[in-house]
Amino acid sequence: MAEPVTYAVLICDDEPHAALLTQVGGRPPDVVRVVRKLTGLSLWYSKLLVSRAPVIVLDDLPRDMAEAVVADLVAEGAQAEVRTGS
Repeated sequence: MAEPVTYAVLICDDEPHAALLTQVGGRPPDVVRVVRKLTGLSLWYSKLLVSRAPVIVLDDLPRDMAEAVVADLVAEGAQAEVRTGS
């Protein structure tokens, strides 16, 4: 009789990451524009989100996507960082 075979499924190697907007900086309208583009929110909700900094802009992202979001925010004068975990 054959021995039972045990299978293990690897769900995800990468932990989820979040893009955190820590400070808006000197150009809030530019940061709002980037947040609106990244999230798909309306102008009003994007302004509201940016005004509540520090705030998570996007959550449950792979590390490379979270770093790209942070790079877009930093390019517009904001301060942002990648956080591990949701």
